[in-house]
Amino acid sequence: MVSRLLILLTVSLSLSSLAEESFQFRTEFSKEEVYAGEEIRCDFVLYTNLNTVEVEVAKFPEFRGFWKDNLVLRQGKILVPYSRFATSPWNRIVLGSYRISAMVDEKKPTIRPMKLVLKNPFSDEADITVESETPKPLRVRTLPPFPTKDGEAFGGAVGQFTLSLDTPEIPYEQNEPATLRFSIRGQGNFQEIATAQVTLPPSVKVLSKRSYTQGSAPYQIQHHEWALSVNHDEDLEIAPIHFNFFDPVQGRYEFLQSEPGHLRFQAKLEPAQTVETVLELQPVAEWSTAFVLQDALWFWLVQVLLLLAAVSGLTVWRLKEKQTRYRQSAAYKMERLRRETEAAYSSGDFPRFLRLGSELLSLHLKQKTDWNQDGGTLDSLLRHAAKQTSADTIHQARRFFTAYEAVLYSPGSALTQQPSVLYEDLQRVLAA
Repeated sequence: MVSRLLILLTVSLSLSSLAEESFQFRTEFSKEEVYAGEEIRCDFVLYTNLNTVEVEVAKFPEFRGFWKDNLVLRQGKILVPYSRFATSPWNRIVLGSYRISAMVDEKKPTIRPMKLVLKNPFSDEADITVESETPKPLRVRTLPPFPTKDGEAFGGAVGQFTLSLDTPEIPYEQNEPATLRFSIRGQGNFQEIATAQVTLPPSVKVLSKRSYTQGSAPYQIQHHEWALSVNHDEDLEIAPIHFNFFDPVQGRYEFLQSEPGHLRFQAKLEPAQTVETVLELQPVAEWSTAFVLQDALWFWLVQVLLLLAAVSGLTVWRLKEKQTRYRQSAAYKMERLRRETEAAYSSGDFPRFLRLGSELLSLHLKQKTDWNQDGGTLDSLLRHAAKQTSADTIHQARRFFTAYEAVLYSPGSALTQQPSVLYEDLQRVLAA
């Protein structure tokens, strides 16, 4: 009895050790040394020599003193696509990807690792918990001292930007609201950009300021709108707007300025005067002629035209309703998907070809096998179709779905099969 317990314990420890050796979890950066405020990508990568892994995030990473934007997060069962051109036995899977930039005023920004729970592929008794390691830690350099230049102060912008004055000519009426607009465009830490340096004439008062950002990283546009009130009755000039930032590529501060703006005075219009005039009207002459309406030819012509118009309108309405019902039918959707799939294959857009082809195959199998479970998975659909369809057809459909899932979960990776083979599988399943 004791011998059996020792054997079981030894086997369990061996399987656990074997499982731990099958995984490596790392934190990788697109750049190892950056300036404070410089944007980079932080990836949490799982390396494994297995073809299938099942992952659950136990603890998300913490970015203390960083601005972050979540790009990718993957959990659940992950199928690693096969590539015959692979030179390493380790498969690389990006489980989490973030765009980060260290806050300019943060003294010690830190990144706490991500923790995963991996299902043990060799034993069902215990899962494996791993924490991301950082073989090459991120080094954040402080910005160099800001040079003194005409009283300008550094606002915290790091990246590459351009400045433009969107309203070079601003018409205004005295003591009435007018709007000044300018925008900052480029790549960088827009979260720390408050505004630019704007100098206005003494007679101009700022009523309100508003700013909003459009686009998504890496390229964004920050719009600024200032509501102004001008207590003046002549044209005025607005000095060029100044904006500075640190360029991490060049390693120096850059200074931008816009073209000067102009406030164009417009005098208020006097209210229109109303002139009252008394008109003497002549008496209206009244006359009438009695006749029988049904005896008039034009009356019956009008009736015929109205009847034709009603019949035509009803016919057009029925045709449009019939066309709408057809476009909502499964047959129309199948035909449209078939045309789009053929076009994607002919143009060489294979990810789009696989996505449209998978949707076309799913709809085809559901129609042919009377599938009525809208929330079912592809595996359950294939198992249901296998009862009414040949094994070769199911194998070809499964191979097509597997190729699509590989492209979906690992963008940019090589196809699991040649495009011509996948195209033939699609045509055979549709013809079955």
